[in-house]
Amino acid sequence: MWYAGFIAFIASVLVFLLLAVLGVPVHVVYHKFLSLAVTSIIFSFVLALFLYHKSLHAVINDDLASGGNTGKKVYWFLIMYC
Repeated sequence: MWYAGFIAFIASVLVFLLLAVLGVPVHVVYHKFLSLAVTSIIFSFVLALFLYHKSLHAVINDDLASGGNTGKKVYWFLIMYC
């Protein structure tokens, strides 16, 4: 879905505008932008390390599909063409 990012952007703008209309102090986002950005970078890095570590210690018969083949046609169609 090439347009998923655009839909997420529109949804974010609409929520932000709704909060502004309702009187929620949206200036907090501006004042806390650096801390929000750093926190999101650290969170994504730690999550990536955790998932990498988990994949190294996964039991092939239980956690991972043999050779990466899940056997699910719909999943592979979506992975290949979307």
